[in-house]
Amino acid sequence: REGEHRYRLLETVRRYGLDRLREAGEVADVHRRHLAWFLALAEQAEAALRGQGQQRWLQRLDLEYDNLRVALEWGKTDKEASESGLRLAWALWHYWDVRAYLSEGREWLEAMLARGTAAPPALRARALNGAGVLAYRQGDYERVAALCGEALALCEEHRDDWGRALALHYLAHVEQSRGDHSRAAELMAHSVEVYQRIGDRWGTALSMNCLGDVARSQADYAKARDLLEGALALFRELGDRWGMAMSLHNLGYASQRLGDQGRAAVLFEESLGLGRELGIKEILIMCLAGLAGASAAHLAPQRAATLLGTADALLAAAGASFEPADREDFDRNVALVRARLGDEAFSAAWNEGRAMTLDRALDYALRERRQP
Repeated sequence: REGEHRYRLLETVRRYGLDRLREAGEVADVHRRHLAWFLALAEQAEAALRGQGQQRWLQRLDLEYDNLRVALEWGKTDKEASESGLRLAWALWHYWDVRAYLSEGREWLEAMLARGTAAPPALRARALNGAGVLAYRQGDYERVAALCGEALALCEEHRDDWGRALALHYLAHVEQSRGDHSRAAELMAHSVEVYQRIGDRWGTALSMNCLGDVARSQADYAKARDLLEGALALFRELGDRWGMAMSLHNLGYASQRLGDQGRAAVLFEESLGLGRELGIKEILIMCLAGLAGASAAHLAPQRAATLLGTADALLAAAGASFEPADREDFDRNVALVRARLGDEAFSAAWNEGRAMTLDRALDYALRERRQP
């Protein structure tokens, strides 16, 4: 495929070959070589996933995922491979985040961290941050505080500015979840400052995007819009379509709160299109919730209730949770739509939405919005 040849083996032939490998006493050597090869691939992908080659590298890692799991398992079980296993788990942190393999990614990272206590501090700090990111996506804020707090201490001790900026970013989200928006803004602004100082444009865009989210939580929607537009411009320059989709989604909510419902719907649809193109389920679900808010504003409360129910059920099934600012808007839209419909009609539409598959919900959302 795409100019590359690949080999497949019948399962019986594969098992026969493995038996002969065991008889020759070469299993461990082949596993080490296998782990080294896929570690090099994953480390190349880790940087590429934050730029224009993102879609191609996502597909490449999807194709190799069974091999990556085998390599991770060897890194977890072989004493001599513990550091390589931790490096591999760290290299996959953003892939797991984008693909929403949250529980699996956390399990691998935490298992490798438990074994790799003697790993170099910079590597350990990055793996801690990676596990913290995935815990954040699942709404496990106390675990985020522990993981990213330990990472921050290591980064400050060993002068790792990149790791420090990432830890500050997610510790800001912890404060946001606790309702301390001023402290969250302070930490997130510090993350932006560090990323800018070291010249990391992707990190700058990431933290600007989330500083915009904090401004949403502070009800400063004009500031949120400006920050989110700045983040979106950076992600567009970098060619990071995942980052573009996230910023478009957040900008949609800011536009809603500023009263521009038409622009909000267009932004959610553009984000949804990127999510479909990349196969990012979490973004698709969150955009359904955003489009529900646009429906509520356009006096289509039954449609809004259906989409809200769909988003709530699908996000829970994916093992993910709304980010703090998104949760605030989601709860606000639920209350608004319930008040307009009444409890009985709201519950009927909500339950109809909860029974929808993602594909059906996407077709419903886009088809209904385009009808006059």
